[in-house]
Amino acid sequence: MDVFSALQTSVSGLKAQAFSLENISGNIANSQTVGYKRIDTDFVDMLAEQPAKQQTAGSVAAFSQLTNSLQGNVAATGIATNMALSGDGFFTVQTKAGDTGGTPVFSGTNLFTRRGDFSVDRDGYLVNGAGSYLVGQSLDPATGQTAGTGPIQVPDATLPAKATTSIAYAANLPSNPTTSSGATLLGALPGGDARVLTGTTVPGPAVAAADTASFLGSSVAGGELTAYSATGTPVSLQLRWAKVANAGAGTSDTWNLYYANQTGTSGGTWQNVGTAFTFNGSGQLTAPTGTSLSIPDVTVNGTNLGAVSWPL
Repeated sequence: MDVFSALQTSVSGLKAQAFSLENISGNIANSQTVGYKRIDTDFVDMLAEQPAKQQTAGSVAAFSQLTNSLQGNVAATGIATNMALSGDGFFTVQTKAGDTGGTPVFSGTNLFTRRGDFSVDRDGYLVNGAGSYLVGQSLDPATGQTAGTGPIQVPDATLPAKATTSIAYAANLPSNPTTSSGATLLGALPGGDARVLTGTTVPGPAVAAADTASFLGSSVAGGELTAYSATGTPVSLQLRWAKVANAGAGTSDTWNLYYANQTGTSGGTWQNVGTAFTFNGSGQLTAPTGTSLSIPDVTVNGTNLGAVSWPL
C-alpha cells in the first residue's frame, strides 16, 4: 500500500465515524419526537481483490440501519385523544389536499404511521403532529355493518341526552331466601310440641317509609343499576326481591320485584313493578311470558324515566 492509499483508508474511517455521529446526533435531537425510531449504523469492510498473501487493509463504508419494526417507548400524556400501538400494526392516515368552501378535502390515499399524538383540529378531525389525519371505518347505525372508510371527524356539537328505555338484567333467586327477619329451626321438635311460625307480611304495590325496615328484613337485595333520564341525569335504580308465595297445592314459587323510588336519610319508599314472577319445580321462569317486561312510569327521587323494558 502506498502513502496515498493509506491516507484514503484513514479518511474512509473518519468519514464512516462521522456518518455514525450524524445518526447518533439525530437520535438525540429526536429523543422527544413522537413516533420517531432510532437509526443505527452498520460498518462494512471494503476489501481489494488481491492475492491472499498480498492483501492490504481496505476502506470502510457506513450504512444506516432503520428500526421501524421495533417497539418504541409508550409514555402517558394525559391527552384523551393521544394513542399508542403495542406490538405490530400502524395507524391508517390520509393527508389533506386542500379546502373547498371551507370543508377539508383529503388525498384519498391511505398511508401508515405509528405516530399517535392525535388531537382534534378546528374542523373536528383527528390529526397528529405530522399533519396526518386518522382514518377509521364508519358503521351503519341500523345494521351495524361497515358503511365506508375515511378520516375520523368528532362532532363538536353537544350530543342530545337519551333516556334509558331498556335494561339488561340477570338474577339467580334462592329457593329458600335467607333474610334478616328469618329464623332457623335446629333439629326436630319433640312429639306433641306445637309451634306457630310467624313471618313478616310483604306489602303489595308500594312500601311506605314507615315499613321500610320490615321490608328490607323480609326481602333480598337485587343489585343496583344506573339509568339516565331524558335530560341526561343519572339515576341509581336499586332493586329488591321479595318472595310472596311458596310452591304448594295450586300455587307456585312467586316473587315480586321492587325498586327504590325514594331514598334519603329519613327512610325510603319502594315500588312494586306490578308483575308476579313465578317458577316451576325445576326453577324455570313460567311467568311473565313473552320476550320482554315493561315497567311503566319509573320514577326515582322525583326523576322520571318513563317506561323501561326488561328483556326476558
